[in-house]
Amino acid sequence: MGRCTVENKVCVLVSWALMLICSAVERDDFLINTHLAWEQARNHCQGCFKDLVTVSADNNVVIANKVSHTSWIGLQKKNNTWSRWANGDPLTFQNWSPGTEALVTLNTSCVAMLTLGVWVERNCQESLPFICYEERFFGRVTVTTLNASSVALSWLAGPGNISHYRLEVRGSQSLTVKGTSSDLNGLMPGTSHSVKVVPIKCDQELNPAEISFSIIPNKVENLDVSMVTENSLSLVWTKPSGKVDFYWVEVDGRRIKSLLEDVQVEGLTPGCSYTIRVQSGVQDAKNLSAESTITAFTKPAEVAELRVSDNTNSFMLLTWKVEVGEATHFRVEAKSNQHMLFNETVSQTEARVRGLPSAIQVNLSVTALAGNNTGETVTILSYTVPGPVSNLTLLTNESSLMANWSPLVAEQSSFNVELQLRGNQVEVLQKLLESSVQFSGLKRGVSYTVSVSMVIGGLTGPSVEASIYTTPLPPSDIRVVSVDHDQITFTGTPPPDSEEFSYSLRISSDFRGYSHSETVRNMKSHTFSDLKSGTRYQLELRSVVNGVFSVPVYCLHSTVPDKIEVSLSMLCSSAQILLCDRRSTRDDVFKQLYALFDKEFGENIFWELEEQQSEN
Repeated sequence: MGRCTVENKVCVLVSWALMLICSAVERDDFLINTHLAWEQARNHCQGCFKDLVTVSADNNVVIANKVSHTSWIGLQKKNNTWSRWANGDPLTFQNWSPGTEALVTLNTSCVAMLTLGVWVERNCQESLPFICYEERFFGRVTVTTLNASSVALSWLAGPGNISHYRLEVRGSQSLTVKGTSSDLNGLMPGTSHSVKVVPIKCDQELNPAEISFSIIPNKVENLDVSMVTENSLSLVWTKPSGKVDFYWVEVDGRRIKSLLEDVQVEGLTPGCSYTIRVQSGVQDAKNLSAESTITAFTKPAEVAELRVSDNTNSFMLLTWKVEVGEATHFRVEAKSNQHMLFNETVSQTEARVRGLPSAIQVNLSVTALAGNNTGETVTILSYTVPGPVSNLTLLTNESSLMANWSPLVAEQSSFNVELQLRGNQVEVLQKLLESSVQFSGLKRGVSYTVSVSMVIGGLTGPSVEASIYTTPLPPSDIRVVSVDHDQITFTGTPPPDSEEFSYSLRISSDFRGYSHSETVRNMKSHTFSDLKSGTRYQLELRSVVNGVFSVPVYCLHSTVPDKIEVSLSMLCSSAQILLCDRRSTRDDVFKQLYALFDKEFGENIFWELEEQQSEN
């Protein structure tokens, strides 16, 4: 058996630094069971791997554990020395079998390792198994694509002529792949996997590369909002197929972890729109499922400061504020006795409510809307301005006035009535419930104005006015101041407290079928002319103001008759009627006298006869 020479010992000492560097490189050893001579074995190792194995104190035991038969290692004697390994590394470690004799008959000899790990010299032409080495390959596997049922992997190519790669998926069969990438399909969502990629070179396995990953869980299904309040949203969904350990719910920048298929998100603002994102997750996995999203509004808060203004007989302006949160629209309604009068949806914080009947009580309501969510309704009561009353009628007598009108039919309505004289207020009645009123103690023969307006809910409609004169007093102290054969002059006193009166005068004689009327402006005196002598006339006088007549006053007087010489006995004889005969009536006597004498004297003669008889 050869021993280390002095030169070898020096070589060993010199090469310790190189050994440290070499030992830093990790290597893999491969036992080839094919029996070849040493040179052939080396050629094979250099063709598939680096070279025949180099043995050191660190790997001697590891290599020995792989040897099942005496096998070539990478050491050959050259020039009777053992100085370097086959790959050129210096010889720093020897592990010769004790008692082995040197092969002196050979110029060269090669070293083989026994199953115990010790070395022996053998003839280089002997066919033995051999051990190759390769610098250890540290591959890296990368997940390029990951979804809910598959994964795409890629890895670094192994050194040299790699024939293929074997993919070992935990829980699955191995796959043989020619290239440096592969897709794994049909994986259960949310499950974890470990994959080992083993490069195969010359039917030998190189150091494998490994990776662990989790398949992305399926996204949740049927995401919906189950309940809405002003400050919260309750969400529900269906658990997806596959494995799911928890859910992430993201709202308004906040993330909430839920272990169940529902969650309530609180602390939200009324009437606002929120986009909710829900993802499935599994424990100890970075990748979450695809997002399931839904957009929802919280319930809006009720409006504030609801006010009504600009009321007319068919219109009113409704205004309000949104003090808390937001609202997208507002529903505005106007009802009267449950009858819908106005119904519109607006986006501003005001509404012009039109087309309303006059003089009605209106219930106005505003409801804030946000998406499909409805806030609490706020209601206010108001009224439209009433219209004018109709058919205002005035009736008067000497000192009173009755006003009647036709009101608009409206609940909770009343009337304001004002009586004026010459533009001055005489009497005011407010909140009158009846549609008529009587004023008493009025002046006579003057014009009064009555103004009537309807009131409802504090709103007063336009006033309607009518004027009328009270009945004037008749003239007084009527007397005849002079009389003649064909005229009568009379005078009288105008009524007191009168305005500008005129007077209606009428003189008539039933006997003669005569009637004559005149209108005069004053009552100082007036003369009726062209009358018949000896005729009794009736004077009728009335005060007149604006077409309103007072009650009449009367005065009887006769014109002076012409003188007729006739005796009573003659008249009685001629008429064959005795006035003393009580069986004869005045009419009988009158008719006979009318027939015997001229008509124009008849009435006076009759009256004279009657007076004479009265004296007798």
